[in-house]
Amino acid sequence: MDECKRPERTPEFERLRLTPMIDVTFLLLIFFLLACRFQLSEGQIEATLPKVVDDPPPVLPVLVTLRPAGGDGRGVVIEMSDRAEPILDVAELAGLLRRRIEVYRSDEVPVVIRSAGPVRWEHVVNAFNQG
Repeated sequence: MDECKRPERTPEFERLRLTPMIDVTFLLLIFFLLACRFQLSEGQIEATLPKVVDDPPPVLPVLVTLRPAGGDGRGVVIEMSDRAEPILDVAELAGLLRRRIEVYRSDEVPVVIRSAGPVRWEHVVNAFNQG
């Protein structure tokens, strides 16, 4: 059993000598801190900005509401979302929609037609044909 025994080490080998390594680490840290420059270099960044263009305003949908007029439901009252007074006939509606196209400078202005109550299909189709 004595053959398997490890040889005894001297205490000199058992402890690590960390002091010189810590000293070198701190010296390197101080060296790099003093050698580095912590300021931004001045200069201009070249950039190409887009030209300012006069874009048309975003196209908002026009809401056209058809309400029945009269007791028999043969008449119709046409209202637009941005107009306080009712529209008298479909020809006036066509003129208002043409002006809206000129304002938005676009041939495609979304129009939403809805009926508020029992409106005859004839009036809905006439309003649709004006757009």
